[in-house]
Amino acid sequence: MFTSVKFGDVFEFNEKYYIFLAKTEDTIYVAQILSPIDSDKVRKLCEAKLKQTKNSILLKSNPLYCYVVLRTEEFKERLAHLHQSQKNETDIIVEEVLCTLNEGDLKEIKEEILTGAVPLELRELVKNIDLSITSLSARELKSDPAVV
Repeated sequence: MFTSVKFGDVFEFNEKYYIFLAKTEDTIYVAQILSPIDSDKVRKLCEAKLKQTKNSILLKSNPLYCYVVLRTEEFKERLAHLHQSQKNETDIIVEEVLCTLNEGDLKEIKEEILTGAVPLELRELVKNIDLSITSLSARELKSDPAVV
């Protein structure tokens, strides 16, 4: 794994883009950045389901609808999808960080993790992340679970 990756860093693996969220000893948590076509499909499905159920709280409890619309220039209007965010460390490898999401996207993803249908362990790992982490020293970064 790439040695200096933190919450909100974007990387590519097997021709898909991912956002690093957090890591434990054997699990890596990521959000997949959907293609423009898949992003549109999920948005339309969510809109249709919302019209059908008229209950946004019920919708939020379904991991399929756990996403953030990105505003970072490289991925503008694409979805950061949090469904199936838990991966075995051997299933995904971070070789190179392509970019880091903008501050607004970082805040929205953190909020979606804290309130959405994600694994409890991910919520616990992310709840205390300081989004100004880029200003921390190397020693402080090593002690943070969101940086590996």
